[in-house]
Amino acid sequence: MKTTICFASGMFAQCVDFCLELDKRCFPREMWMDDREVNELIAAGALATTVTYNGMTVGLSITMAENDAYALLSDGDQKFKPHEYGAYSYSEAIDPDYQKRGIGTLLLKETEIFLCEHGYKTMSAHVRRKNGWDMTRQAVLSVISSRQVPGFWPDQLNEPVMYQQATLLGLV
Repeated sequence: MKTTICFASGMFAQCVDFCLELDKRCFPREMWMDDREVNELIAAGALATTVTYNGMTVGLSITMAENDAYALLSDGDQKFKPHEYGAYSYSEAIDPDYQKRGIGTLLLKETEIFLCEHGYKTMSAHVRRKNGWDMTRQAVLSVISSRQVPGFWPDQLNEPVMYQQATLLGLV
């Protein structure tokens, strides 16, 4: 059987149902998006890139302008400062049944290309260190800064979170 991986990008509002379903498969309950959060992302004009593996939608990334993300992040990271032409990766998730196949890496690269096409020069994110995702991002993107942000997510895991900013290279 031949493997087919496809991507689609557009407005977050177009894939809210899939996002909510994926949250439940990927994250602890306290990290699931609620109506307030969904409405804030839609109001901010958040974008989404989805990935389909052999005809099944298995992951997505949600991005937005850093200026729009600033209001959503100021409580969790006092040091976060938006950059002109900066995009913020609000969420990235791959269905657990499809992880460890390189799909997340491909999604990250596709998101980078999509953001470059929309005029963004950098992408930042707060990433969990669980499963080495912070290191994966450094291997895939041109990370220019990284710092630990204790207590960023108010969950019981209380695991270290890294803030990372990367220069977007697009197709280079």
